[in-house]
Amino acid sequence: MTEKLSAEEFMRNYAAVKERLLRALESSGRSEKDVTLLFRNMYKLFLDIRDKNIDNSSMSVLSMGMSGDFDVAVAEGATLVRVGSALFGKRIYNRT
Repeated sequence: MTEKLSAEEFMRNYAAVKERLLRALESSGRSEKDVTLLFRNMYKLFLDIRDKNIDNSSMSVLSMGMSGDFDVAVAEGATLVRVGSALFGKRIYNRT
């Protein structure tokens, strides 16, 4: 079984990986309260990692939220949101 590492342990153990961002995507069906809590916790993790000044980390981007919840993501500290379907409409998948 693979050992589970914290984000900080991962960054310290894999110095060749240059970390710049954290990304969180909410899975459909969660309540706004649950999404808010998820995004708030990600923001705390983002600040914690950034403030530790880990050598291979220059944490500058917190990517959270998509078209359906970007307002919550921005309110909770996101610096990048994915809003493709708000701009271009819902994806159409051709299944043949």
